[in-house]
Amino acid sequence: MIKVTNLAQTQIGNKAYHAYLMQQAGLNVPPFAVFRFDFFSDQAALEALRTFQQQFDRHQLNLSELSQALVAWAKKRFTGENLESVQAFLDAYDNNDQFAIRSSASLEDQADTSFAGQFQTQLNVTANGIPQAILNTLQSMYQPAALNYVLTHQIDLERLEMVIMLQEMIDSELSGVYFTANPQGILNEHVIVSGYGVGSGVVEDKVPTSMTVLHPSMDESKAIQVNLDTAYTETSPGAPQLSLEQMTALTHMAFKVESLFGKYLDIEFAFFENTLYVLQARPITTLPQAPIFILDNSNIVESYPGVSSPLTVSFVKEAYRQVFRGLAKRVLKQSDSQIEAYEPTFANMLAEVNGRIYYQIQNWYQLLQLLPFSKKIIPIWQEMLGVHHLEVPLMPVHLTWRDKGRVMLGIIKAFVNSPKAMDQLEDDFQQIQQRFKANYRPSANLSELRRLFDEIKVAVLEQWDITLVNDLYAFIYTALLNKATANQGVQAEIAGITQIESMKPMLSLNEIVKALREDENKAYQDRLFALKDDDIRDFLNKDSHKVTLMIRDFIDSYGDRAPGELKLETTTFRSQPSKLVKLLQKRLDNDLVKDIDDDSEAVVDNNKLNFMARFFKKQALKGIKNRESSRMNRTRIYGMMRTIFLTIGQRFVEAQWMDTVSDIYYLTMEEIFAMVDSGDAAKNLPQLIAERKYQMAIDRQLPAFNRLVYVGEIFNRHPVNIQGFDAEINAATILQGIGCSAGVVQAEVLVIEDLEKVNEFDSQGKIIVTRMTDPGWVYLLTSAKGIIAEKGSLLSHTAIISRELGIPSIVNVASVTRSLKTGDWVEMNGLTGQIRRLEKE
Repeated sequence: MIKVTNLAQTQIGNKAYHAYLMQQAGLNVPPFAVFRFDFFSDQAALEALRTFQQQFDRHQLNLSELSQALVAWAKKRFTGENLESVQAFLDAYDNNDQFAIRSSASLEDQADTSFAGQFQTQLNVTANGIPQAILNTLQSMYQPAALNYVLTHQIDLERLEMVIMLQEMIDSELSGVYFTANPQGILNEHVIVSGYGVGSGVVEDKVPTSMTVLHPSMDESKAIQVNLDTAYTETSPGAPQLSLEQMTALTHMAFKVESLFGKYLDIEFAFFENTLYVLQARPITTLPQAPIFILDNSNIVESYPGVSSPLTVSFVKEAYRQVFRGLAKRVLKQSDSQIEAYEPTFANMLAEVNGRIYYQIQNWYQLLQLLPFSKKIIPIWQEMLGVHHLEVPLMPVHLTWRDKGRVMLGIIKAFVNSPKAMDQLEDDFQQIQQRFKANYRPSANLSELRRLFDEIKVAVLEQWDITLVNDLYAFIYTALLNKATANQGVQAEIAGITQIESMKPMLSLNEIVKALREDENKAYQDRLFALKDDDIRDFLNKDSHKVTLMIRDFIDSYGDRAPGELKLETTTFRSQPSKLVKLLQKRLDNDLVKDIDDDSEAVVDNNKLNFMARFFKKQALKGIKNRESSRMNRTRIYGMMRTIFLTIGQRFVEAQWMDTVSDIYYLTMEEIFAMVDSGDAAKNLPQLIAERKYQMAIDRQLPAFNRLVYVGEIFNRHPVNIQGFDAEINAATILQGIGCSAGVVQAEVLVIEDLEKVNEFDSQGKIIVTRMTDPGWVYLLTSAKGIIAEKGSLLSHTAIISRELGIPSIVNVASVTRSLKTGDWVEMNGLTGQIRRLEKE
């Protein structure tokens, strides 16, 4: 055998060459030497391998017989090898030192031929056992499994040469494999499989293992963030739980190895005496090749936080399909063939993974790229929606240049006419609402409910696409205003929109509280708050007191406004009036609730703005106001649909198809209407509902991933024994986000992760820290001193509502719900977006 001193890739194989490059880059690779067999350069040996190949190809030998012949042949050739070079290497070590014998075959660890797990690695080998260990590794190249791999990949036997790595043994306390992409097909996810002891125990499933999932990132300054808010571990009894220090060390190591060899690697590692060693690195060869699906929860997570029910997911996906198809019809008019070409795009604007709803953002970009000036519009769209990943994938265009021209003219026309069209949409919605009130009956049968659903759906979705144009209208004019004011004071310019729809529920609620506080209504107040929850709905429907009428009007107008209001399974004031009565009682018991003037228009000196800036402001305010109004109406539409589905659920319970009305949420819209149309329950319906309840409970344990990049297909996870990470991930004194509502306040922090566990008065005088808000948070924000959110943009609900309430807000603060904890004290500047930690008072 020959010790190789020229460590070129062609001489030593990828595995050894990668180890050499990692060593040169400063990574902690255990010392090793590389040896080649003499006989592979012998012409007689190559002729022998060709003969074996021919015998197999001619069916003179089957796979087992070929393996036996080659193993015997390799042993015979090995007996003629001179091992002096190996012995010379070992002379530098003690007899008791141990080594690892690894393969580094000529075609091993390549992108299309990894040979992962095919060749034998031997650990803890002493000097006396090295000759036999080398022979074992050589012969492993000709075992049936390895030979099958060779022949399946159409590799000629003469092309395959075994090279041996003789490496100092690391008797690791913990070892494993770090994948820089999830091998199942998630490209932006890292997976660490680890177990106690040496690597063979992990790879061969001889020891309990844990699997840690990470979504690390690298910022513009090349700093690596581990992002514990999207990390979790699946463990088995007796398996290790990686520490933050170990995860950080592994992640930094992985990024460095990727800088050497490119993305999507399989890296073996070991820890010994708190030192991280890298053993080998190779490409992941099991990843599917195409297609790519990019899922992003920017902005949509405000509307659908957490896990959504199967009913909500199915309804929302269909609504988005119809709305975007309507937009295509608006701008393409009669070009049905072109609309048909985009049907797969319309049907996949959204995706659901483990109950969480995402934009399939590559499809959004596909449609945005059809817009005039798309290269200017897309960055504005990204900023206003709070999209962090700014790269824009190139998507296929299914339109001719002529049709693209028609799209441009259609969009420009729709854009210019957007304010007038939004006014018409508001008028039409009032008619839809009246139609629902006139036709809905709690006693309606299934056919009547199906008919009412279809009528409302068609009436709404025929024209709801104009709200997308209005969103673009608001985004563009806000961006132009921002630029015209040199990014200074734009928050004040777009605040104080008179009678903005998002504030009306709070104004109406305050009027009810004022009426309840009147002395003449003391007896009524006592009577109302003495009612049991089950009796409140009946009381509100029948009582004629003036306050009851005000409450009824409130529920009629704003009863669907609640946190998570676009999730059909959300409990609202309409579906559970007792929640409203409890809120009224709490507001009466608290004298510190902020009173809100119903004319909250901010006093802004327009004279300081030039003509263009004043024009941009006027249009931006118009777009924002229409955007908030349409979102309130959308909330009401979802309220109608919630009412219809709950009534269908009641009919299903009466038919003894389900146990409780709320079971309806665990069925998809298609499943529900199939049962309505057939007049019969689905087969195994109780089992299906039970399975979905269980799956949703599991899904809630998973972190909310901001972005997922799938390759091949989108799939759900089925985790077991999930453990999260509670370590603080950012102890910096200063945190930075996007300032959305001016003001500087100092206060105690209240971190809200589960809105069901807090009430309005928990936030009294505190700074709320959360992942995101939606319009239903208005009741909570009225008593807070400020709001900080991980998600959001200048036009998110957090920004809009805080500006109208006159409290400072900051959004887009990475991982702030982990950086800050309840009880911390901070100073927040809603103009600059800066957050500064303070000593606790």
